[in-house]
Amino acid sequence: MKIAFLLLLLSSFTCRPSGSEDFTSTLDSLADKACKSSDSRTIHLGFGKFYFKSPPKPFSCALHLIGDGIGSTQLIRNYQGNTFLHWTRGTDWSGGSVRDVTILAAKGTNKGIAIIVEALEDDDNQDNSYNRHTFLISNVHLGREDGINTSWDNGIYLDGSKNPDGRSGFAPGIRMTQIVNTTISGTNISQIYLNKARGTNLLNVDCFIPLNGSFSGVIVDNNTQGVKLDSRSCAWRFNDNQSNWMVYNGIRFK
Repeated sequence: MKIAFLLLLLSSFTCRPSGSEDFTSTLDSLADKACKSSDSRTIHLGFGKFYFKSPPKPFSCALHLIGDGIGSTQLIRNYQGNTFLHWTRGTDWSGGSVRDVTILAAKGTNKGIAIIVEALEDDDNQDNSYNRHTFLISNVHLGREDGINTSWDNGIYLDGSKNPDGRSGFAPGIRMTQIVNTTISGTNISQIYLNKARGTNLLNVDCFIPLNGSFSGVIVDNNTQGVKLDSRSCAWRFNDNQSNWMVYNGIRFK
């Protein structure tokens, strides 16, 4: 048992917060080490509040960011606008995840995107895609530290717009993202935005507190296809005529 536990520690990167200090450079360093590691792509974040005073660098590998649980591990965006946690095309075929965390906009901070998963244009039809297809978002609470003058634009944004259709041997967009057991609130545009996202599964997802008359739910745009949404509280809408078939609580539309 002791040997197994030691191997677990050696095969991942574990860290704790240090008061209210800026955690951005620490996460950048840990992510860089994980993405270059031959042993692990996993960063474990322990109990406490992790404050970020500037945007972390985009994660360019199948990085797994895993907390101690909702409420226990709190990642707090303490700057205005911009993106927060950003995964993009990189060194591994597909993959990556964020799990078991609370993500908050700090009091008085507004706009921006909490989690963005972005595909870039694939460049070799003889090789598997290095985009973050099959990405997992699980057991995440995404909201605000304070109810006054605090917001996000979008909670989760899946962006496949830079990986176009119509090229022989290439699969376009961003594909097969799984979003499960996740709650999103306090947004100015929508809780979830799907931009050329294919085969997205959203299971037990809840949407609350749309701000400034914004849409409360999932916006489906730019020829997004094959979305499955199981929710008690998230509405959905097509933003264009090319997007098609949504399965909403077991009923297929369009």
